[in-house]
Amino acid sequence: MRKWYPLEADAAGEHKSSNIHGELELILEWCYNPELDFDPLCEEDKYPEKPPNEVCVGLGRGRHLAIKDKAVLYGEGSSDPRCTLRIDGTELKEVSAVRKTTLNPIWNETFAFPYSRGPDDSQPPELVIECEDVDTVSAADFMGLVRVELDPLKDHKRLKKWLPLQARSDDKASSNISGDLEVFVRWRYNPELDFDPYPDSELKPAYKDKEPNELRLALVQARGLAIKDKNLLSKGGLCFCVLVVPSPRWRTSCDAVDASSAPTPSTRRRPRNCVCSMACLRHLHAIDAIPPWTPSS
Repeated sequence: MRKWYPLEADAAGEHKSSNIHGELELILEWCYNPELDFDPLCEEDKYPEKPPNEVCVGLGRGRHLAIKDKAVLYGEGSSDPRCTLRIDGTELKEVSAVRKTTLNPIWNETFAFPYSRGPDDSQPPELVIECEDVDTVSAADFMGLVRVELDPLKDHKRLKKWLPLQARSDDKASSNISGDLEVFVRWRYNPELDFDPYPDSELKPAYKDKEPNELRLALVQARGLAIKDKNLLSKGGLCFCVLVVPSPRWRTSCDAVDASSAPTPSTRRRPRNCVCSMACLRHLHAIDAIPPWTPSS
């Protein structure tokens, strides 16, 4: 619809003026915008009985965010928001794209974190999404964060919600925080992450009465490793493990993981799913002898 509309006085009385006249020509159209119809992570759950091992996150929109870049000559200013997503207490982290000059950004991005809660986790796992204003010549300005507890989502159900941005609990908290983030979260089971190279049904039924004569060892993943590449120019090296059985003296190593090709800092020190061996890099062999040692529990 295209129409001329006459200018009128402010009925609420916030802007008082007796000198009002003229018209504005407006074109109005109510249409469908696919960017506003972002609805991820709604696929059918094919493994409802399996424990979750992957946290999937959809970052939709932001609204009414705080102004961090003040206007120089006129206007109210704006921000260049970006979000950092992480699983609290881990090195798992992802970063969204930067949306330039907006207080109502649209990201429509999805992220996936391989995460299974172990029996030793004393604190409930949380997803933390931190929003910040990106500056070209200075450090990013904190715009607020949201926290999502994952324990209520361990039944694979999807969370879809607008969450208000909050201040940090430490001294770095900012008083200029406002707005909300549209967040989708689903803690689900991904069979590709369920590394099980030696299923119970592979050899045990056929040879259950036989004495064991082969040691198999699978190196799944690592976490919390020390930082060894502290050079600012370093792109990371190769991470590998050496496996030694004390007696008899068998020695082997897993495939090296190239840290320079890792997409995020969290995965640079997280080798995953290596099946190591002494002869063919598939099994650690102890053939023709019963080992004279007892594996520790």
